[in-house]
Amino acid sequence: MVGERLKKFRKQQGSSQEEFADRLCISQSWCCNLEKQSIGFTTDVLYRICKELKIDITQLLNANMEITPPPQRNRMGLKINTVRRRSKI
Repeated sequence: MVGERLKKFRKQQGSSQEEFADRLCISQSWCCNLEKQSIGFTTDVLYRICKELKIDITQLLNANMEITPPPQRNRMGLKINTVRRRSKI
């Protein structure tokens, strides 16, 4: 899950838990607990982890999640149909 992906990304960069924790300004034991998922991730720590690993948050949170842009909206807040039909002549 998330902890396993964190550990995989950290090891791919060749960092020990202690080195990685120092760069995140957290303790090594907290880093260990994050990888074991015995504690939860705060948004601040998630941001720092992704910034340090140079990855998108979706890569850490869900390996299968795809990023899809929100639908475009006009001034009235209505969705804009991006598929345009050809007018019959």
